[in-house]
Amino acid sequence: MDARQTTKQLMEFNKRAFDNFYNTLSTLQDETESIVSRFMEKSTWMTPEGKKMFSQMSESYRKGRNDFKAMADENYRKVSEYFVPADKKQ
Repeated sequence: MDARQTTKQLMEFNKRAFDNFYNTLSTLQDETESIVSRFMEKSTWMTPEGKKMFSQMSESYRKGRNDFKAMADENYRKVSEYFVPADKKQ
């Protein structure tokens, strides 16, 4: 096995590990947001402005998380394209 094929396999493993971590983190953040939202709905001391601020903050986190995932996927795609010639040789 040549170095290029080994590196390709390492990158594929890295992508799977990243995807698993990302999915776990996303689930954790979504569940935390859900819990805090339910708490805020029932709290009488939270102002509508505070609830709106939390909603905007949550949306900002979600957008940033999705943008990061899209960027990582694009970069993994570029790396995999680099290794296409290694596949054709075999």
